[in-house]
Amino acid sequence: RASEKRFSLFMDYIPALVFIKGFDSKMIYANRAIDSALGASGWIGKSLFEIFDAETAERIIADDKKTITSDYEVIEESFINLDGSLHHYETQKFIIPLLGQESLLGGIAIDITDRKRAEAFENELLQLSPKLTGISFSEINSAIDMAIGRIGKFLSADRAYIFEFNAEAITMSNTHEWCNLGIEPEIENLQEIPCDLFPNWIEVLNRNENIIIPSVKDLPESWKAEREILEPQGIQSLIVIPLLSDGTLIGFAGLDSVAKKKEYNTGEINILKVWSSMLASLIKDRKSESLLEQTRQNYETFFNTIDDFLFVLDEQGNMIHTNHTVINRLEYAPEELLSNSVLMVHPAERREEAGRIVGEMLQGITEYCPVPLVTKAGRLISVETRVKPGFWDGKPVIFGVSKDVSQIKLSEEKFSKAFQSNSAMMAISSVNTGKFIEINDSYVKTLGYSREEMIGQTSADMNIYLDLETRTDIMEKLSQSIPVREMEIKVKTKSGNILTGLFSADYIVIGNEHCTLELMVDITDRKRAEEDIKKARLEAEQANMAKSEFLSRMSHELRTPMNSILGFAQLLEMGELNLRQKKGVTHILKSGKHLLDLINEVLDISSIEAGRISLSIEPVQLGIIIPEMLDIVRPQAEQRHCSLQSRSTVTGQLFVKSDRQRLKQVLLNLLNNAIKYNKEGGSVLIQTELRPEIGSERSQIRISITDTGLGISQQDIPKLFMPFERIGAEKTRTEGTGLGLSVVKKLMQAMGGNLGVESTPGEGSTFWIELPQSESPLKGVEKIGELTGIESKSDHKTGTILCIEDNASNIELIEQILSYQHSGIRLIACTNGNEAVKLAKEYTPDLILLDLNLPDIHGSKVLKLLKAEIQTMNIPVVVISADAMPHQQKRFLEAGVQNYLTKPLDIKDFLHEVDLYIPGNKAQDIS
Repeated sequence: RASEKRFSLFMDYIPALVFIKGFDSKMIYANRAIDSALGASGWIGKSLFEIFDAETAERIIADDKKTITSDYEVIEESFINLDGSLHHYETQKFIIPLLGQESLLGGIAIDITDRKRAEAFENELLQLSPKLTGISFSEINSAIDMAIGRIGKFLSADRAYIFEFNAEAITMSNTHEWCNLGIEPEIENLQEIPCDLFPNWIEVLNRNENIIIPSVKDLPESWKAEREILEPQGIQSLIVIPLLSDGTLIGFAGLDSVAKKKEYNTGEINILKVWSSMLASLIKDRKSESLLEQTRQNYETFFNTIDDFLFVLDEQGNMIHTNHTVINRLEYAPEELLSNSVLMVHPAERREEAGRIVGEMLQGITEYCPVPLVTKAGRLISVETRVKPGFWDGKPVIFGVSKDVSQIKLSEEKFSKAFQSNSAMMAISSVNTGKFIEINDSYVKTLGYSREEMIGQTSADMNIYLDLETRTDIMEKLSQSIPVREMEIKVKTKSGNILTGLFSADYIVIGNEHCTLELMVDITDRKRAEEDIKKARLEAEQANMAKSEFLSRMSHELRTPMNSILGFAQLLEMGELNLRQKKGVTHILKSGKHLLDLINEVLDISSIEAGRISLSIEPVQLGIIIPEMLDIVRPQAEQRHCSLQSRSTVTGQLFVKSDRQRLKQVLLNLLNNAIKYNKEGGSVLIQTELRPEIGSERSQIRISITDTGLGISQQDIPKLFMPFERIGAEKTRTEGTGLGLSVVKKLMQAMGGNLGVESTPGEGSTFWIELPQSESPLKGVEKIGELTGIESKSDHKTGTILCIEDNASNIELIEQILSYQHSGIRLIACTNGNEAVKLAKEYTPDLILLDLNLPDIHGSKVLKLLKAEIQTMNIPVVVISADAMPHQQKRFLEAGVQNYLTKPLDIKDFLHEVDLYIPGNKAQDIS
């Protein structure tokens, strides 16, 4: 028993299958290797019929009987294990004699399954190899498909494939694929795949190593990118072999296992490498053949699309090949030309000449043949033919190229006619020598030299250029092929006169000679006229500036004594005066006021002409400003018993793009005139209407002021807007300066508007202005309490804001924004700059919003006043202005404002500023 135990222990460590059985086929002993091979245990006492199927059992028993007659016979056996796999064994059986007992049968079996598979795989490859060599280009793809199919089937893979890299190895595409039954193909989904999606995969292949993945789902985290691409395809395991061509990686071949995992032994992997080499060779051959085919097609395309006539001739001058240009333009069928002499496409009377010149070209004596080609219909085509010896299909031939020069000749004729008849001076000079080759008639006529005097001479020889540096500069540019365009130069004629010309020149080639084409237009008279105009304009501008400066200075100087005159006159009027004195003081005040109006209007004109006027263009609501102007002039109208009416042809609110204060000045001036020059008891109508502008999306708004006065004659209308012209004043004895309408005209021009007048003598006049329509600044508010794109919030923020703004629409917009977003903030509006500091001291606001274009003083002065007071100097100030010029913004930021917002107001930006400077809850993000 001890001996048997040692024997069993020893036998269990032997990898070979060791067994002992009786001749009745029952197992007496089986080592552990048999359990592993058959996938089960417990064989002792069982017969072969209990272990294997009947056919296998009978075959083994038959082999056992052979052992009785021939001891130690080595036989090959194969059977299917319990797991369904086929295994091959090399078995050596022997007789174990026992004293007094029936002999036993022993055996040792070695598993040769892998060796048998390798031999079969090698045999498959040997059978496949002849089918992959010596095949034509058209059969290569089919051969590759056949090869991967056979290998895939033989190795029981589910999918076999080839991927090829593009030329730059940036992408790869699945070019061949075989799939087993029930496996979905993937080739259409795997085209132009970026290689960087498989970083580890490509890195391994670049090292010329195989990729063997026994289990896709067990790939390490570093291979996550590959796993996420392979798993959705259902791949469980795979092997990939690199494809190399002359040491360069061109792609890879692979086998996928989808139904179940599969492992490959060393022999199979080695043979797969040989298989991949054969496939790489086929792919290389296919690419080489493809490249040759593309080259041939490209040559054929080039040969047949070139416009020149191309001939391939044998050594006797017979045509063996031509391009399509020869066939199409000479109108011959190919069979009419081939094998015939090329001389047949030349005129019969010049064939001998053509043959002689071709011989001279082959000897290097002549460059080209000028003999024309002739079509089948007899039409001549001017050509220049050149020939060169060469080889075609390995045979010596002559290549002929005939270039069609008929259009060139036609162009030369046209150029010659245009050159000689051109009114500008034209010349052609040699680049190398600078000598004139040709000049036109205008050149001769303008400079006074004859053609014979100039041809063969240079411009330096003729002393034509007055400035030699200019000539050097021109020649330097032309030598570098830089064209000269309209350079102003001075030239001297034969008689010594100096002319000014606009000079242009280009680099051209005539035949084999490099030349310059020069053109010059005489602008002497034009330059003289321009100088005269320039001088006159300068004098006029200087006179106008002097006038404006004088008027401006005088007006400013006159305001000082006028202040005293009117001040003391008002004091006298307030005292006790007799009737005569009271009348005199009234005249002083009346005349003084008239003189002050004159001074103010002169100042306005001077400021506008000098460009010192400051405008703030923004949306102005006519529904507010027009009633305001009517209220101002109403007392004046009542004195003259004139009725005032306002009418609009448009429903709803109208806004124009204008400077608010200047628009009020314009309307006030026109309304005053309509009342002053009206009949006693007349009427004045101010009307607004929308006038769409043709070809533009924007519309113009016209404001018309119609009176029932005396009217103006057509010849006097042009004088209306001239300074100091007072048309009709002599009839009405109405006082005035004659400057009002001049100021109106200049203000409308400055604001980008239009001004006009229509009048009928005896019936009245209509003065109208037009300004671009503008959107309401309240357009961001869809309805009261609802702001577009901004959610309502109730943060109980409290504080005070002082808004210094004279535009009611802008104030209304700010009120609505605050009521919806911060209902706890109090808004105080102020329309007057001088009142702003007083209100700031009184309410001590948390934030001041400052407009710049105020009716009394400019916003910059308001800012200075605020910064000068201790109570207000630290209050944050944010400018809101229609002036969006960068220098203006920079100026105010440097002056101490916290921010500078431009109109139309951006609601989100405005709320951001409010949240920054109003105390309370933390500002919320509104974006």
